[in-house]
Amino acid sequence: MVRTFLSQVFRYAIPRGLIDRDYAAGVIPKPRPKDRPYANWHWTVEERAVVLDRAAPHVRVAVALIMNTGLDPSDALKLTRRQIDGNTIWGVRGKTGHEVAIPIGPTLQAALDAAPDHDAVTILATSSGKPWTYNGFSTSGTASRRSWKLRKPCNPV
Repeated sequence: MVRTFLSQVFRYAIPRGLIDRDYAAGVIPKPRPKDRPYANWHWTVEERAVVLDRAAPHVRVAVALIMNTGLDPSDALKLTRRQIDGNTIWGVRGKTGHEVAIPIGPTLQAALDAAPDHDAVTILATSSGKPWTYNGFSTSGTASRRSWKLRKPCNPV
């Protein structure tokens, strides 16, 4: 990761005359050990139930939305209530810009129905009823994950 970061810095700095060459170019990247598991894993049905049971109400609906739609957190946090049309959420993928129609299944519908009331224009809101920021959601998610006590992922390389 450091090598990749420095390569990006050098790619920016060289054309501007800030440095004369890419000092990371000759560094051979260290391969990831093949026997090491990845940090992300597919949740089992039991783990999903534990997460939805143990999460705070305002976090539960966000996790259920992400878990049941496959949306990135940044895309899910931007969804507004107007984008729900009956049993479908209409959204736009941030990475591709493509419009998506996402069916609302029973698990997600139950989480949406049980979500705390709020006045935010977004579907998801903090415990104080304000729209989530990505950093705020990420911080809240990190704290929540500690209480879920699921399998511990390895540290990514």
